[in-house]
Amino acid sequence: MKKYILIDTYNLFFRSMYSVNESDLELAKGMFLHLMFQMINEAGKRFSPDCMIACRDGNKSWRKEVYPLYKANRIDKLQERTISEIEKQEALKDVFENEFLPFIDEKTNIPLLSYPMAEADDLIAHFIKQHPNDICIIMSTDNDFIQLLNDNVFIYNSLERRIITNKAIINLDNNKPLKFTLKEGKVSVPKEQPDTVDELIPSNDWTEYALFMKCVRGDKSDNIFSAYPGVREKSSKTKVGIRDAFLDRNIKGYNWTTFMNSS
Repeated sequence: MKKYILIDTYNLFFRSMYSVNESDLELAKGMFLHLMFQMINEAGKRFSPDCMIACRDGNKSWRKEVYPLYKANRIDKLQERTISEIEKQEALKDVFENEFLPFIDEKTNIPLLSYPMAEADDLIAHFIKQHPNDICIIMSTDNDFIQLLNDNVFIYNSLERRIITNKAIINLDNNKPLKFTLKEGKVSVPKEQPDTVDELIPSNDWTEYALFMKCVRGDKSDNIFSAYPGVREKSSKTKVGIRDAFLDRNIKGYNWTTFMNSS
């Protein structure tokens, strides 16, 4: 059994970019590079992998051929930026694409994977599928990776110093489990940890529930519409909610059938 760290490079880019507060562009570039290399270095020291693999997005995505409006909402957000924000982000993107990625590819022993029509998510998912008996640690803060979790697959959030497993979320500073909830299929960890928290679902099924909820809710950040607009998580007197439909999924009884016929 081997151990791999799979780096979501564009997630690393955005995390580092938004962490840099320097107004001077040259200082911002230096801090930007420092943060990215620091996070990779910390991951290597913490997990001692057999290999680290960097995955980057291609120039296009097959998703847009299937659904042309994929991520179309992000254009509006880009137009809301100030001139200084545009200059800074473009400068850091140039450093990322023309200095950081070539350095990783040419000057380190970290393989850089890419494919023209695929995103880093696709490459990471495919790699994990091809290595079912190896340990794979995904270095990212992207909640979409939750659906890949199993006994050998983990998510490492270096920014918040957490590791997500299919059993729990662990605070790496004290190795204690964190209480969390799912909001729209995404993990939400309260800053102030409550004494108690309502049980979402049977604990062994939480990753499957996160995927089910996301399929129903859609993903606003990617401009993916809901399959059942307005549905509640908990059932009401007149409508079956997401949670009860999920719990009924195996026997496909009344709650499941009613939910599916209503969506």
